[in-house]
Amino acid sequence: MNLKQDLRYTLHKVLKQLSHERREYAASQLIAQLSEDSHFLSSDKVMIYYAMATEVSTEAVLEQWGDEKTFFFPTLVDGKIQVCPYEGKARMKEGQFGIWEPTTAPLSDLSTLDYILVPGVGFDSQGHRLGHGRAYYDSFLSQRSLQNVHCVGVAFSEQVLSEIPTEPHDIALHSLIIV
Repeated sequence: MNLKQDLRYTLHKVLKQLSHERREYAASQLIAQLSEDSHFLSSDKVMIYYAMATEVSTEAVLEQWGDEKTFFFPTLVDGKIQVCPYEGKARMKEGQFGIWEPTTAPLSDLSTLDYILVPGVGFDSQGHRLGHGRAYYDSFLSQRSLQNVHCVGVAFSEQVLSEIPTEPHDIALHSLIIV
């Protein structure tokens, strides 16, 4: 295994052992930190993610700001992320890797997004992210139309390392919310 694979394996083990209480606390801390984030508060169109078991839940974000903001979720189509509007749980289906995603039509102009919450396996304070190894988010975030969109990682404190090894295709995030 290489260093990134070793880190993924180690972090997955740690994340799988987090208690229900720890996960609930993290979700509440995400709300608290977003409530103080001027970029988020001034954003109208926000892309979030449907959390896997090892990621910080974003369901409370929908509940808190669902009437004020337009939310979008990623969908995976032919190995590429598309962005689709959230129109309620009834318009969601289980997609690849067991991740729920909208059944709505994809957003045609990604530059209209204001803010993106990005999940990951590991993060560092320089904005580097360790994903699951398929580079879906790196490929997505590298698009020219997303150049001015504020991209923020969401991490349990247990996911934050002093340094994440990077490769030329890796895209650094603007900031990190640690919960």
